Amino acid sequence: MPRYPLGSVILLVTLIFLLFGMVRGLPAGLRLRPRTVFWALAAWWLLSYLEIPVRWAETTLIINPAGTVVPLVFGLWLGAGPLTANRWVGLAVGMFAVVGILGQQTLGLEPDHYFWDGHWWFTLLGAVGAVALTGELRGAMAAVLLGSALVEGLGPFLGFPGPLALGKGLAFDRVVVAALLVFILGYLWDVVRMSERGGGTDQTGEL
Repeated sequence: MPRYPLGSVILLVTLIFLLFGMVRGLPAGLRLRPRTVFWALAAWWLLSYLEIPVRWAETTLIINPAGTVVPLVFGLWLGAGPLTANRWVGLAVGMFAVVGILGQQTLGLEPDHYFWDGHWWFTLLGAVGAVALTGELRGAMAAVLLGSALVEGLGPFLGFPGPLALGKGLAFDRVVVAALLVFILGYLWDVVRMSERGGGTDQTGEL
């Protein structure tokens, strides 16, 4: 069980909503079939309970795939098209990574209170920047996932001695919360953009 259950709870609730067809805007915005999104999130949720200890030099490296490998794989999957078609997606990836590393350097890797120590604001800032730069849900989601993978790959090596953990509970929570914020902000962005044009939303007006 992850130390921070927030990400697991969000994914579980999202799976339930998808199962009953209550968040049709998510598959539509990602340009994927609902069944594909459901099984991808289900795999992500299950992998959040897996931790792999790896002995590296004189340090034990703990890898949680849900906080490292999954964001990287999903980010490359979603970003395959947007990364080449929209130059702002690459910039959004770098922006989110820089914001995340600044959060690690400023607040530490494993604080006790996610919502009260400031990590929330860094996550929100990164999500807002990703949506603003890309202007679309799929590109912003790819930027957040790839940026999170960069943070986890580089952050622990920037001045933090001792045992390393790639994809800790905090990292898993951060990327899931960021993805949720991107979905909400991307949906609102789409609603405002389409209302200015006098039409409906690209996501059929539904969450």
